[in-house]
Amino acid sequence: MSRLKLGGIVCCLLLRTAYTIPACAQDDEDCRESRMHPDLVSDRGRLTSQSKIAGEETTEYWLDQGKQFVKEKLHTPANQNIAKNVIMFLGDGMGITTHSAART
Repeated sequence: MSRLKLGGIVCCLLLRTAYTIPACAQDDEDCRESRMHPDLVSDRGRLTSQSKIAGEETTEYWLDQGKQFVKEKLHTPANQNIAKNVIMFLGDGMGITTHSAART
């Protein structure tokens, strides 16, 4: 097979492959986002998997949510039975001085 014929076949295959790849109808940012997160649905023109809560765009909504959360936590009795906190240091290549400083 001649080089010219082989080059033509390769060129045709590359062009065919380029045309079979679906083009993104959205802007470039949406294309990259859909490739990185294929399970999430774009919110442009389609329904999203996350529904918006009424009023969540306002500051008052979040202030009320914060106040309600604090009130709930203040009325919750403290845990007196078991330890609640665990501190774990994970480090790679930590020297003796860094390790000692993390322990104090």
